[in-house]
Amino acid sequence: MSVSLHHLTGEREMENVHLAGEEEDLYSGYNDYNPTFDSEELENDVGFQQAVRTSHGRRPPMTAKFPGTAIGARPLATSFGARIPLASSMGRPMTGAVQDGAARPMTAVRAAGYTSSLTRGSSFDPLGQSKGPAPPLEAKNEDTPEEKIKILEKKVNDLIEESCMAQSIGALQLALEKAKEAGRKERALVRQREQSGNAEHINLDLTYSVLLNLANQYANNEMYPEALNSYQVIVKNKMFSNAGRLKVNMANIYVRQKSYPKAIKFYRMALDQISNAHKEMRIKIMQNIGVVFVRMGQYSDAITSFEHIMSESPNIKTGFNLILCYYAIGDRERMKKAFQKLISVPLGIDDEDKYIPSNDDTDSSLVIEAIKNDKLCQMERDLKVLAEKYIMTSAKLIAPAIETSFATGFDWCVDMVKSSQYVELANDLEINKAITYLRQKDFNQVEAVETLKTFEKKDSRVKSAAATNLSFLYFLEKDYDQADRYADLAMTADRYNPAALINKGNTVFVKRDYEKAAEFYKEALRNDSSCTEALYNLGLTYKKLNRLDEALDCFLKLHAILRNSAQVMYQLANLYELLEDPQQAIEWLIQVLSVTHTDPQALAKLGELFDGEGDKSQAFQYYSESFRYFPSNIDVIEWLGAYYIETQFCEKAIQYFERATLVQPTQVKWQLMVASCYRRSGNYQKALETYKDIHRKFPDVAISGAADVRGRVQSNESESDGAAEPQMGKDIIVVPQTMGQDVPAGGREALRADQHPPDHSVWCRHRGGPVDCGISSGEGDKQPVRVELRGRAGQRHRGAAVALVEKRERANIVVQCESWWNLAKQFASRSPPLHLLSSSVQRSLMKALVLGGFAHMDSDAKQQYWAEGQITHDYDKMIKP
Repeated sequence: MSVSLHHLTGEREMENVHLAGEEEDLYSGYNDYNPTFDSEELENDVGFQQAVRTSHGRRPPMTAKFPGTAIGARPLATSFGARIPLASSMGRPMTGAVQDGAARPMTAVRAAGYTSSLTRGSSFDPLGQSKGPAPPLEAKNEDTPEEKIKILEKKVNDLIEESCMAQSIGALQLALEKAKEAGRKERALVRQREQSGNAEHINLDLTYSVLLNLANQYANNEMYPEALNSYQVIVKNKMFSNAGRLKVNMANIYVRQKSYPKAIKFYRMALDQISNAHKEMRIKIMQNIGVVFVRMGQYSDAITSFEHIMSESPNIKTGFNLILCYYAIGDRERMKKAFQKLISVPLGIDDEDKYIPSNDDTDSSLVIEAIKNDKLCQMERDLKVLAEKYIMTSAKLIAPAIETSFATGFDWCVDMVKSSQYVELANDLEINKAITYLRQKDFNQVEAVETLKTFEKKDSRVKSAAATNLSFLYFLEKDYDQADRYADLAMTADRYNPAALINKGNTVFVKRDYEKAAEFYKEALRNDSSCTEALYNLGLTYKKLNRLDEALDCFLKLHAILRNSAQVMYQLANLYELLEDPQQAIEWLIQVLSVTHTDPQALAKLGELFDGEGDKSQAFQYYSESFRYFPSNIDVIEWLGAYYIETQFCEKAIQYFERATLVQPTQVKWQLMVASCYRRSGNYQKALETYKDIHRKFPDVAISGAADVRGRVQSNESESDGAAEPQMGKDIIVVPQTMGQDVPAGGREALRADQHPPDHSVWCRHRGGPVDCGISSGEGDKQPVRVELRGRAGQRHRGAAVALVEKRERANIVVQCESWWNLAKQFASRSPPLHLLSSSVQRSLMKALVLGGFAHMDSDAKQQYWAEGQITHDYDKMIKP
């Protein structure tokens, strides 16, 4: 059968053979092809375009047609006109199909590709598009319980994702709201399943996710009781596997609440429920337990936890914590052992030489260039930096404690580090040793300098660091030549060292080459844009160059980096003052005081600015605060003294000028101001003594200075009081009348007195400020005795001077007291020089003093005092023998 079939096929093929003539082209027709494969005409193929528009469309059935049919194929330009297509292009007969009335026999091996036979009625359809479009999708019925459950599950999952995304961007409140809404949707989902009879198919994973996310969001929002309740719901549900791990979260919340015993309890419960297969998890829990013990001060228990971790799975943090615990209990030997364990902890990172590109292998260089800054490499660098930080801190901590001296302990640490994998840290430890020498109060500066100088022959990185420190050290000592030399050495070793560039700029700055200094500061900023020292110094340099706007820009940038730096804010205030914007300067100074409340310089500057704005009350407030915190500022003292003189409170100004004389004892002007204040307050005797003291100390300047002050005081008193010093016959009046009569005093009030010998007279006069009281007596040879008492009206607590005259002897008594009554008591209790006077004169003097004190009372108090008879009682009490 197979032979005959092949034979028949061969005969059919022979029938299609055409013998070419002699003049025909033997190679014509080879460019002709079946129109089905004409890709250039696909745009005109209606069936193909319909299939493109709809993926389930149907291409019209095709039969092998001759060129020029309606399918849009182009005609063939051959010498035969139309060419008969090959059988292979007419389509492959399907297996089992009837062909020429005979069934195709079954074969053991299926032929690959196309066959030469043609199935009746078939067409070329390799993609099976002639089968017609796929049936349309059936519309889902959302009313079915299954669909409702699926929709609710999707909403719950979406809400959980939205909650987590909100947490990742810091929107904690929004994350909590989404978590709560997810919880409500999940409960609705459970009810929906129960109503549909599918309660056994509850999605426990979804319920677990909802509760866990809600508890986490409660904890993030510091709603700790709610978070603990949510965790308890999960932990107590036996259907949730591995829920015991959540006790770690509960313990963390107790740590935040500082409930350390409960935290340890839950950490240990979680540790009991986690199998040994999860070794890393168990190690982290034990580390937390140790940290909590440290916070509780139970260092022995913490040491037990940390030692177990270092024996099972050592790490840098645990080793550092173990050293801290040994340091807390003062165990020297165990500190040494812990330090050795710390520097032997394997970091598990590759050597940095791995990331050095090879010049020979271009492909490997490209790979290294791509991975040397990837996430893994960054993580390795961070881990190495952290390890170096812990080792350096541990060495500086235990060095003074493990040996008898700091130097010996530090040398031991350096030796240990040199023999470890952190050998490059040994040089840094040596530099830290020198710096620590400088920071100690009893530092050995020579030792520090010698230690730093030993690094001049080391590698460039260490040499640059040592030279930078030496440059700064010499700069502090004002040895600018040495500072400049070591700054150049540091820059030569490492041109991109910003600290070296800053030191170089500082040495140029002190030489007043501000333009060159600015260039060094700019270069330091180009190498390290976050170098705040360079930015600060650049701002100062611009201020020296009077480029105030550029300086302001520098300090504003610096303020954006250092928000709470009082120095930066003070510089901004100073710049705004120079730019003649006092309001902005005041605002910045107020911000300075918000950081440093007791800065006397800032307070004084605020007082100066308010004084310039004309606000004396605010200026006085800030100047007073500045004086309270720093009472030796001459400018503040001078302003406060002048303020009290201006406000006619000369007595209060005296204390400030006396303070100035203590601060500057060689400045005569402060003592002259004290004398002037005494004169202005009416205490002429004290003023005279002060002038005499000034003349004794400064014989060359006191006379002219006193005369100048005296002239100004007299001028001021002429304006305020309208009177100079009292004069005999004008201001001191002798009244030859009896005591019972009113004494005329130029229209002013005269005081009554009780009966007294007729040869004595008491008078009192108000003269626009001073109060004059006196007596006259005509005993013995009838030569009068005059007593003068002078003070200021309306002011009770003033000093007084009393001059006594008896016959041809004159005595001067100067008394300073709190009130007129105390003055009278002092006179009553003293004997010299009153014992030289007769008893009648003494009684008259006491009476004058009492009446003088009474003259200072207001009308209401005076009337009440007379009604009670108190003045007579006081007078009688004082003069009673």
